[in-house]
Amino acid sequence: MKKKKESEVFQATVVNVMNKQVQILSEGEIITCLLPGSMISNKNTLIVGDQVEVGLAGKDQYKLIHILPRKTALYRGNGSGECSLSFGNRDC
Repeated sequence: MKKKKESEVFQATVVNVMNKQVQILSEGEIITCLLPGSMISNKNTLIVGDQVEVGLAGKDQYKLIHILPRKTALYRGNGSGECSLSFGNRDC
């Protein structure tokens, strides 16, 4: 992927959510980004399929800046009457 300018913000799709990082897909390439502290401890804040805005955090490091509004969401029951968010922005 061509390195973005420091002030440039771009959109991407979340493909994997990890503990303190997220992997996104942008221009056919998977990039690992840092998560802001507010999203690390908040369950269901970010899920696979979410559209996000990303910016440069430093040399060859990117950070997630903003989660764009979801158009769709898939919830799955856990057997005890509770539902959890499983996937977002999937075209059915």
